[in-house]
Amino acid sequence: MKHLTNQNGFTLIESVVAIAILTIGILTLYTMQVSAINGNATASRLTTASTWASDRVERLMALDYDDTALTDQQTTGNPGYDSAGLNEKTVATADGNATSPDGQYTIFWNV
Repeated sequence: MKHLTNQNGFTLIESVVAIAILTIGILTLYTMQVSAINGNATASRLTTASTWASDRVERLMALDYDDTALTDQQTTGNPGYDSAGLNEKTVATADGNATSPDGQYTIFWNV
């Protein structure tokens, strides 16, 4: 009977360790991909919002001084705030507003 002293190949433990390392690497790549997708979505929303807001401001600046969109709709002289004049979140009494095409953003302006 012939005795083999030079055995080549991998053991089961070595194979399991290699598969575990490969799995951890793939999961890390998956996490990086998800983070990149979320970051790109946020950047897209911010770009859309700032571009749209810039467009609205340019349109308002291009209006004539006597344009009806610039007339004071409030007779109180209160610039869009509530009765106390301190609550910046209450802008429902603004002179004008516009909603973005995607419906996520609203701009209010007061004259």
